[in-house]
Amino acid sequence: MNRYIVIGCSLIGCFCFGFVSVLNYIYGNLESACLFNVLMIIQLVLGINQILWLKRKNL
Repeated sequence: MNRYIVIGCSLIGCFCFGFVSVLNYIYGNLESACLFNVLMIIQLVLGINQILWLKRKNL
């Protein structure tokens, strides 16, 4: 159960970082938009890693 919470939080965090990145890009703050893009990619990789771990353990 805890793994599903971690996956959900990771994917929700990925979506939030992406949304903030788009807002920063619209308002012209490109440095912050790049930072949030990097954070979004890290969150997405962590979420995919957790999903693959669950599939490997058959949970």
